[in-house]
Amino acid sequence: MNILALSDQTVDRIYTLASSGHFKSVELILSCGDLPYTYLEYIVTVLNVPLYYVPGNHDPQHNPRDVRSRAEGGFNLDLRTVQHKNILIGGFG
Repeated sequence: MNILALSDQTVDRIYTLASSGHFKSVELILSCGDLPYTYLEYIVTVLNVPLYYVPGNHDPQHNPRDVRSRAEGGFNLDLRTVQHKNILIGGFG
């Protein structure tokens, strides 16, 4: 399984690479925190694969009613586990 793992720093080149099909073999996105949610939302929208993330120490506090405090289209794994296909994934923000 090909996983795109992201953390801490945005890479502007990902916009061009993602839209040109560079990541077409990616089956899952894992974000390990401290990335703008708009960045994650773009990637999950273009790649159209599941996104699991944990908030980092620079992310806003999670508030289920506030879209700015979560990445739309993704699943917040903070203190949770989920099984994706045959992989158990857990998160700790």
